[in-house]
Amino acid sequence: MKGTTDMKKTIAILLSLLMVFGLAACSKSDTNTGDNSFYVYSKDYGFTKNEMAYLYNYVYSQSASYLSYLGVDTTKSLKDQEYMDGTSWFDYMMEQAVSYAKDFLIFSETAKDRGIELDESDMNQIQEELDAVQKSAKEAGFDTVDAFFNDTFGASMTIDEYKSFLEKSTLAYKVYSEIENSYQFTEDEIKEHYTNNQSEFNYIDYLVYSFAEDADKGITAEAAEKSADELAAVTTPEAFKAYVENYINGINADGALDVEAELAKIDATDMFYTQGDEVSEWGFAADAAVNKTLVTRNTENHVYTVYLLTKLPYRHEAATVNVRHILVTADTYGSDDAAKAFAEKVLDEWKAGDATAESFGELAKQYTEDTGSSATGGLYENVAEGDMVQAFNDWIFDPARVVGDTGIVQTDYGYHIMYFEGKGFDQWQNEVISSMKQVAYSADYSELQKKYPVTVETEKLNEIVE
Repeated sequence: MKGTTDMKKTIAILLSLLMVFGLAACSKSDTNTGDNSFYVYSKDYGFTKNEMAYLYNYVYSQSASYLSYLGVDTTKSLKDQEYMDGTSWFDYMMEQAVSYAKDFLIFSETAKDRGIELDESDMNQIQEELDAVQKSAKEAGFDTVDAFFNDTFGASMTIDEYKSFLEKSTLAYKVYSEIENSYQFTEDEIKEHYTNNQSEFNYIDYLVYSFAEDADKGITAEAAEKSADELAAVTTPEAFKAYVENYINGINADGALDVEAELAKIDATDMFYTQGDEVSEWGFAADAAVNKTLVTRNTENHVYTVYLLTKLPYRHEAATVNVRHILVTADTYGSDDAAKAFAEKVLDEWKAGDATAESFGELAKQYTEDTGSSATGGLYENVAEGDMVQAFNDWIFDPARVVGDTGIVQTDYGYHIMYFEGKGFDQWQNEVISSMKQVAYSADYSELQKKYPVTVETEKLNEIVE
């Protein structure tokens, strides 16, 4: 599985809330409290006070680790601490929570209009989640799941409400997947988009080293700038590295610096373009040339940085692969041995049947515990080398791998029953397609926002306690 557990960044936060924590909106038909009980709502769905508090608390939990570095006192109310322009940190976090709620409501309305419903595989996945929650509550020493929810998530809910939440969240994800998977582009369209937006998909490599004023080492601002100018005069990577190594050794009389570690820092690869950035404009310029140097001068802090271009703008040509997998975990089957035995049983079941990619996909929908690929029959497309955890990566990028290969791989996630589908797009093509999909999705989502307006009771949201 990928190091980042969710494959689709545009919905990653929403899914982590919906699928991991079970947060979702209530249908207006699910409650007798009336429209006024909703704090954020669309025509047919809404979020109650407790649900918005739950969502707010999740947003807060994701930010808590770095708030103190931004001058926020987490022991005090965020409503009394300014974020910027007269708004509080509470306002900022609630704005994020409302944004996620809006996304979910729009997907829910879309599902209803398009007749998208949950299938047997979806319901099996939901039941597995319910079983896991009940098991976790028991192991944690709680008498009821309700008490577990209240203690763990800071929100009041019952197991029945949680099931309803999971059903709605799974449905919302199906809508998103349907929209995203509907985008198809021709080879000519992909090439045209790349040609018209090369800076978005190209990269440069360079060597970089900074000289700074350092009173403890007796380095004046003038000396630092002089060294930078001397380094900028070199014309090869070898000369650049040799100068830096000599310089580091010269200032390292006390042995405080790890010379090898410092030298390892000077190689900068896969550097993308940022409009207006001095280094980007230099490296991506029409007259850019390998071994050309640049010095940036921070005269206020007396830091002088030297760059030597080692590779002109390029795109990622490496191939990607398509793979299906079925994840089986020890948590579900009681032990590693039991999980492995079940994985072997499923693979044998596949071999005894049609033994096709399609039949593997059906088994994935039935058995996999990976929520990120259950809807697609365990399929991950256009996987680049290094995207997945090591054992998974090594199997799919084995040079001997051919279409139709199967196997079982163990990772920290559990046992993966593997099916190799073959080569995907080149990395650069996949990057272009992802960009094109995002452009198309943004346009479609804007239309959905217009079609399914969401009302936010701002004053009510201020009642939410931290």
